[in-house]
Amino acid sequence: MGYGLIGCYIFSFLVEGIVLWQYASGLFEPKRRPGVRLAMLCFFYVGLFLAAMFLRVKLLNAILYFGANFLFLFVQYRLKWYSILFHTVVLEAIMGACELISYHAIGYYAPAFFTEPDDLHHLILYTVSSKITFLATTYMLIQFYKEYKKDNGQQDKFSLILLFTPMASLVTIITLSVIDSVYNLSPSLNWMVSLSSVFLLLANLIIFEINQHNQRKNAEISEMHLLLQKESSSAEYYKMISRQKESQSILIHDMKNHLQSIAVLCREEKIGKANRYIQQLLQSQSLNTASRLCSHELLNAILCRCQKQCVEQGIDFHADIRSGATEFLADQDLTALFGNLLDNAYEAAVKVPGAYIEASASKRENTSYMVAAVVNSCHGNPFFGRDGSLPTTKPDKQFHGLGLKSVRRVVEKYQGHMKLYYEEGTQTFHAVIMLKCPG
Repeated sequence: MGYGLIGCYIFSFLVEGIVLWQYASGLFEPKRRPGVRLAMLCFFYVGLFLAAMFLRVKLLNAILYFGANFLFLFVQYRLKWYSILFHTVVLEAIMGACELISYHAIGYYAPAFFTEPDDLHHLILYTVSSKITFLATTYMLIQFYKEYKKDNGQQDKFSLILLFTPMASLVTIITLSVIDSVYNLSPSLNWMVSLSSVFLLLANLIIFEINQHNQRKNAEISEMHLLLQKESSSAEYYKMISRQKESQSILIHDMKNHLQSIAVLCREEKIGKANRYIQQLLQSQSLNTASRLCSHELLNAILCRCQKQCVEQGIDFHADIRSGATEFLADQDLTALFGNLLDNAYEAAVKVPGAYIEASASKRENTSYMVAAVVNSCHGNPFFGRDGSLPTTKPDKQFHGLGLKSVRRVVEKYQGHMKLYYEEGTQTFHAVIMLKCPG
């Protein structure tokens, strides 16, 4: 076996390993750190390479490829065995189909291309064309699967344009194959053609990896947005408590003077004035206790922040959060769910005179589900377009529109359902969320 054939095998398994890594990382939740997953992937594919070198039985290689992918997904990702079986079969079928497509496409346009099966340059062109097809097909499948799960947005839709790159590469490789079969190229030109095809494949891999990197960065920005929202809610709540305590301290300090004034009014038998004086003191904001809208500290901070905004804008705000209803939610998920829903509700209600916002959460009896709802006044139906999408009125649209995507992500994480609708009669917008409580 020549070094050229060994190089083609190494190249093939390298691309197949990268495709499996991107496929799994783009769709599934990992169990272990990236370093452990990468080491396990290398272990499996080195074994596949050695088996291909020494056994050289196509059927056995296909079985081993299936087994290696199945074991890798089973050990490294949080998936049911039947889901792993499905995705492993899909990957194997796609790879086989891509090899057949490349074989017949090149054979159709260059009938003499495969008359010399041991020709290294022909083997390189065929390998690169089949792997580019495999890479593009799996990439398209990842984007489609994300769209189906509603876990992607405009960035993923835009990234489908990248499929032009592998399509153009395939046309280029088929053209090079036709030229190679029609003209008797010199050895130096053969090597240039082979290296060009390899560089084309590497360029495709780099472009797709850059796109995946950008998507991961966008996800990190979204997560940071949620953390900042959480910190903002907590900080605003504690500032409000601090201002209230300061006002109470001032009132207590001045209480002696207030009592002396009331005593003077009573001695002068000005009971009416004394009574009004007392009522003014009782209605003072300084005597109000800190707002306690629910028993969950973080959710209470989020609700109090919204309540403060509503009071400043003359919006009636009411919250009914039943005890223990949201305890199962992680802090980040709780912030994503209620923070974004309440922000959207406030943004819509602030434009309506005499508006109100109602937030509620409770567990359904005899079920493992929690139902949360936010109802707010809304001037006109906010849905538009054929897809029933919701607009954002914020000026920097590039960094907004993440709110409902974050809510959907929480709904999917807890195997729940979400319903958004507008009621014309009452001019109210309703967001109803049902989440499954774990355990």
